[in-house]
Amino acid sequence: MSAWFDDDTLWESLEGFLFSQFRSFEGAVREAEQILALVHPPQRAAVLDLCCGPGRHALEFARRGFQVTGVDRTTRYIEAARAAARREGLTVEFVQEDMRRFHRPAVFDLVLNLFSSFGYFAEAEEDLQVLRHLHAALKPGGTVLLEMAGKEPLARDFQPRAWHRHVERDEYLLEERIVREGWSVIENHWIWIRGPEQKVFTWSIRLYSGAELRGLLSNAGFSAVQLYGSLAGTPYDQTAQRLVAVATK
Repeated sequence: MSAWFDDDTLWESLEGFLFSQFRSFEGAVREAEQILALVHPPQRAAVLDLCCGPGRHALEFARRGFQVTGVDRTTRYIEAARAAARREGLTVEFVQEDMRRFHRPAVFDLVLNLFSSFGYFAEAEEDLQVLRHLHAALKPGGTVLLEMAGKEPLARDFQPRAWHRHVERDEYLLEERIVREGWSVIENHWIWIRGPEQKVFTWSIRLYSGAELRGLLSNAGFSAVQLYGSLAGTPYDQTAQRLVAVATK
């Protein structure tokens, strides 16, 4: 049985919301600046953008002179990212692969996993496997940065339902969220509507608290784990908006 993230119609139908309404290409410029202020990679560092989508951050880091590899499983996104790189004359390696299978030891100075692209799998052990591969992919002293929806901010601001309208595309997205397994998992039911067309997607993501994510990174071999409440480096406390973890090999 295929997992929810293997359904290409989900990623294709929701592209307008995921990469314009929720996270824009313009916003990637500011986010890249915030990331670089947190991690300070060397000039022309080798950067891995794991689950790169259509390349928002991979392209921006390439513009700044980094050697970038973007990995994503979705054909449409990888093709769009490659086309964008060609248009700008940027040299970026884009690889179509499941994050659990991408394995390239001791190559990268910095690994990024952004926009809640973590916790997709049925078993927590698979999340640990991904982090172990990322640890192996880093050069000694390299850094990983994860950015996701943290359990604490989600619990504080929890809304069981929400709806969004994409004005330019005249599309609607209706969301329902259900807490499962004692706040270990959020089950999502999304209804996408465009004119007479309608699609329903059900998907789940594993949640991590700050302490749980720090423990998982430590189990994967990372040291010096720092937690933040945003890419701007704010504290991971009662004011946190996101969960950002920075860890060193």
